Amino acid sequence: MDERKQYPKLTIHHLGPIQDCEMIVNDFTVFVGPQSQGKSTIAKAVYFFRSVKGDIIDLMLRGLPLAKRYAQSSWDNMLDAILTDKFSGFFDDSFCRDDTVLRYDYTKDIWIRVSITQDDTPVGVITLPKLEFSDMISAYLASLDKTNPKASHPLSPRDKTEYENALNALFHDDYAPIYIPAGRHLTTLLSSQLNYVLTSMNDAQRLSMDYLTIDYIERILRLRPLFEGSLGPVITRRETANARIRTLLYIMLRSAKILGGKYRSVNGAENLVLPNETLIPLRHASSGQQEAVWPLNLMFYYLLEEKKTFLVFEEPESNLYPDSQRTMGELLALFRNAGNQVMVTTHSPYLLGTFNYLLMGSQCESAGLADGLRETLEKEYQLTPDYWLSPGRTDAYFVSGGGMENAVTDADGVRMIRNELIDAVSEDINAVSDLFLGKLYHWDDEE
Repeated sequence: MDERKQYPKLTIHHLGPIQDCEMIVNDFTVFVGPQSQGKSTIAKAVYFFRSVKGDIIDLMLRGLPLAKRYAQSSWDNMLDAILTDKFSGFFDDSFCRDDTVLRYDYTKDIWIRVSITQDDTPVGVITLPKLEFSDMISAYLASLDKTNPKASHPLSPRDKTEYENALNALFHDDYAPIYIPAGRHLTTLLSSQLNYVLTSMNDAQRLSMDYLTIDYIERILRLRPLFEGSLGPVITRRETANARIRTLLYIMLRSAKILGGKYRSVNGAENLVLPNETLIPLRHASSGQQEAVWPLNLMFYYLLEEKKTFLVFEEPESNLYPDSQRTMGELLALFRNAGNQVMVTTHSPYLLGTFNYLLMGSQCESAGLADGLRETLEKEYQLTPDYWLSPGRTDAYFVSGGGMENAVTDADGVRMIRNELIDAVSEDINAVSDLFLGKLYHWDDEE
């Protein structure tokens, strides 16, 4: 990564399995490591801070009901109350200690800090997050007290856009954050009941559900009507640059390869259309198809709408065949190179191997060594420079033992992710297999 880049920076002290970590958030970030070591904890922490802009806009859109609920008046206090509830929805009390601290520095002068206090009460220990805003954020919130955008009249689309632009400038961040959680196939399996499930829950039941799962479900419900019918004509009707159309077509082709067909919503019913035009209800599709379909749809949608996106994707490989994992890895790189940012948690050596050859492709291109490869790569593997990952914009970390270590090596002048960190078990498997094979072949010889 460019050594001159110092922001945005995340710092965590004592949150769940994480003892201490500090990282610069790059354009393409990969977390690897054993289960329950903190990969998702770090990803959720980044998303928590990156989505504050949306919380402020949401407050403008729903200001008066929220003000009544929290019995607060100033914007500083209102945002503090909302983020306190949000933090509790992200991280269970068991994740926090009385010295837990998180801080996100968007720039040198723009930051938000969360610390924890714990009070003993007759019903047990209560965890209380405490929010602190940098002076520039507090000054902006104070300016909202004067303009009062949470008044009773609806916020116009023009006003909403102006406030979004102002917040993008304040936080030096013009990306819309999207979080795709693990365990997605159940959401797809219950797709026809999602709206009923959400609307029938009371506040206590909603609070018992994972915040990010609810956010993901609500996003699907909002976007699902847009996927009625075929998507091909949608692309050609849009005033879209040729490079963007090419990227969208790449997404469609590789999505169809992963899904074994095309997604189509018909009168609200979700289906996969096979190459022979057979319609398969999505609830009857494989778990891999169910896991992949909406992440693929979301990437397509945000590319089509040309919305710069910060995508956090937990376990993209989930329930996918190795070749489909490779294709998913290529799509994530393509999505990044279309002007977005990507953060991935993974256990897959196939994904890391894919990211590595896309890193090597970029380095070959920069060194002028790709001339003899381009035709072969495009003809046999449908790979073009659109997929190459920039070494300076790509980071990887191995998360374990309460912290994380750099998982990128520059050995021999080639920047790559250390795949052996995730695939070391293959050496053990081969060693044990060799022990048995040695005995078996020896036994065969004696016979």
